[in-house]
Parts: sequence; C-alpha cells; structure tokens
Amino acid sequence: MKKLIYQILKIGFSFLVLISALAHASYEDGLNAYQAENYALALQEFLPLAVDGNAEAQLYVGYIYDAALGVEQNLEIAFQWYQKAADAGLAQAQYNLGVLYYNGDGVAEDDAEALYWLKQAALQGHSGAFYVLGIMVEEGYGVDVDMQMALFNYYVSATLGKEQANEAITRVSASLSKVEQNEAMIAGAGFLYSLAEYELAWESFVPFAQADNPEAAYYLGLMLRNGEGVSQNYAAAAEWYQKAVDGGYTAAYTNLAFLYIKGLGVDQDYHKALSLYVHATQQGDADAAANIAHMYQDGLGVEASLVEAYAWWLVAAENGSEDASEKLASYQSNLSADELALAKNRASIIQNALGQGQDPIELPTQSSTDGKVASILLSLQQRGQKN
Repeated sequence: MKKLIYQILKIGFSFLVLISALAHASYEDGLNAYQAENYALALQEFLPLAVDGNAEAQLYVGYIYDAALGVEQNLEIAFQWYQKAADAGLAQAQYNLGVLYYNGDGVAEDDAEALYWLKQAALQGHSGAFYVLGIMVEEGYGVDVDMQMALFNYYVSATLGKEQANEAITRVSASLSKVEQNEAMIAGAGFLYSLAEYELAWESFVPFAQADNPEAAYYLGLMLRNGEGVSQNYAAAAEWYQKAVDGGYTAAYTNLAFLYIKGLGVDQDYHKALSLYVHATQQGDADAAANIAHMYQDGLGVEASLVEAYAWWLVAAENGSEDASEKLASYQSNLSADELALAKNRASIIQNALGQGQDPIELPTQSSTDGKVASILLSLQQRGQKN
C-alpha cells in the first residue's frame, strides 16, 4: 500500500531551478548540467560542494542517487545526503527524508521519523508534506486515525497547489459533519495565514466569513487592517471585526477597540473601546485588561486614575498578562500604601463583577463610604486638581 502511494507521491526536481543559486561557478555549472539532463557532469560539480556543506548541492546529490539519474540507484546514499540537507533546514530535503522513512527506502521504515520530518517540511509550507501527513493521519500510520486532522492537511496541501489532495478532501469530508469540515478548513486557512500565504488565506477565509463564521470574519478584519494580501482598508476591517464580535470571537473585541481608540475606519469613541475591552476581559483576554489599565492611566474616555489603572493591571496579571509584573512594579513607587490597598480592593470587585457578567466600570468601590477610603479618594481628587 505504502509503496503504491509512494509512486504517486514522488515528484521531480524541476522546481529546484527556482532555488537561489549560490555565487559559486561550480554550483552554476552543476545547475546548468542538471537542467540539460547531463547528470554525470551535474554530480561531478555538485559533489565537492555537498562535501563542503552546501545544502542545495546535498539535496541534488541525494536526488540524483534517489532517482537513478545517470547513476545506479542507491537509496542509502540518497538518504545520507537528504539527511544532511534536511538538518540544514531545506524543506524539500525534509520532505524527501520523511518519504524515505515512510516507505523504509534506504533506511528502516519509521513512521515516527517520517512524521517528524514531514512536519518540519510542512511548517515551511511544503504542499507535498501536508499531503503525506494527511495520508498518515487518515490511515493511522504512527498516529491515531483522525479524519478532521486529515482534512486539515489535505485542505492546506490542495490550497498550496497539490491537485491530488482535492480527491482526498472529497473522500475524507464524507465522514465528517459540516461543522467538523468547516473547523478543519478554517484551521487550515489560519495556518496559511501563519505561513504568510496571505492571498491564499484571504481566498480561503472569504466563503466562511460570508457564511457568518466569526473566526473567518476576524481574519478578514485583521488582513484588511494590516494590508495583508489585500489593500489596507480600516473601514472594511472594522465591519468584519464587528461581525466577528457579533459572533463572540474574543480577539475581535480587542482589535475593534483599537480602531475606536485611534479613530481608524470609525469615529473615535473611547466609550465603545472601553466596552469592547471589558467584554474581552470577561472572556479572559489579558491584553484587554491591560488596555483598560492604559486608558485609566492616560485618561482616555475615563477620569485618569493610577489607582484604577493599578487595579486593572492586577486583573491583567490574573488573566496571564506577561507585562503585568513589570507594570505593577512601576506603579508601586507612585502609590501610597492606602492607595495600593484601595486598588487591590477595586481589583477584587472587578474580578467578581466580571465573573458574574456585570460591567465593573459602573460599579462603585464597596468600601467607598468608609471614612478612610473616602479620605483617600478625596486626596486623589485634590492631587488631580493640583496637577
């Protein structure tokens, strides 16, 4: 079965002419000889470079022995050269090495090693690697059978140009619900985005976003805001972010709030931004809580208050903010012991309100009627007037 699949999977090296040629005459001569199908001369030129550690040359030498181009096929030698080029980080070498492990050609069959090297190639956007990973997950080679993960791999492979993957998508999709299919393909589109394949990602997300998927809508907003794969358009970004917010996608709240803070594509509105940040914080977004702290620090749409800012940094820390510790330390030198106590009390109130789905911005401090706390508030007000 694997051998049959391997014959389908094996691909030529014609695409390698696109690899940036090194500024070395022997490499150029080797490349020219390879393109002219003078494989003996190509090997003669590539081999010294490969021995010296040139990864592209190592890859060519490996393939010449793998495909028996002008030499007797020797998969053990091919494996050795692929290994060197794969260790140097070449995606095609990593793919070829993974396939050798997958089939047990030139090395003992080892699904774990095959998975490892194919994943390394996939992380660099190798369409063939995604395709073979799809087969392995679908068939349970070295991993548990997972049709949704198989669809993810086939979808990315097909989107990157592997035509064989389209048939596999149809086959695997038949065993999955529509929701499961959408989850796998949206995850695939997200992976394409992470590879900076922005145009492909955009084309992949559009149909899902148009079908009101909030995650896809969020990514369209993100790409429009950043000008990734499309022209930058803040107004359109805001519209897609709003659709994602309407669908409850957490990251969209913070990104839309930023547009309201800056007045990008929308009228500047600190109150809307604050409301969005609060909703995001309710969903555990540490960055949203940190942004509220900044708003209180700078007095953006709210009365400036270091006490309230400190309280929100405490909430951000509770939610896992990486910046919170440093920020809290910087605030402590500017707040008295009583003010710090008030801020901690306020943070507790905020956390309780968030846990109950309430808006903590509207809630007064529980101890505000206490004489001691009231005097602190008065002193803060007076300090603000002096400043």
